[in-house]
Amino acid sequence: IEFGFNHVSTGQLLRDEVAKGTELGCCARVFLERGALVPDGTVLELMGRWMEVAGPDNGCLSDGFPRTLAQAVELDHWLGARGLKIDIAFYFHCDEALVVDRIAGRRVCSKCGRNFHLQSMPSKSDGVCDDCGGTLAQREDDSEAVVRRRFQIYTELTEPLVSYYAHWD
Repeated sequence: IEFGFNHVSTGQLLRDEVAKGTELGCCARVFLERGALVPDGTVLELMGRWMEVAGPDNGCLSDGFPRTLAQAVELDHWLGARGLKIDIAFYFHCDEALVVDRIAGRRVCSKCGRNFHLQSMPSKSDGVCDDCGGTLAQREDDSEAVVRRRFQIYTELTEPLVSYYAHWD
């Protein structure tokens, strides 16, 4: 819970499904590994389940959803059915080089999940987690090539949401 809101990360939910080996996770894995956007149907199924279990009834901070206009329209429908609406949408503009450096430099502990960064937040001992001694590794979807592909997809499919939310009440 951040700032009194539930936090939901679509990326984390997808990674959890992949780790569990679920049918949804197996479908998502193919797209995640190559830096492609997971299809709307898969993401909507995942988020629909999340809405039923945890739901945004007391407010939530959504990280990574919606990513497409189709997802935004469906989210509006789900919220409307609950008598809810989006109060605010944030848009963070970042240069591609900054995004690539930040994500491709991230390393994650295989045991506890803590994040490090090669330049801005390195571990005390190279490749070893400061907290639990686990091995630090780069996620498959954090390679430079995959990050550049994700940025391209963002420009094509996600950036139109800026206009969508700029004109909505």
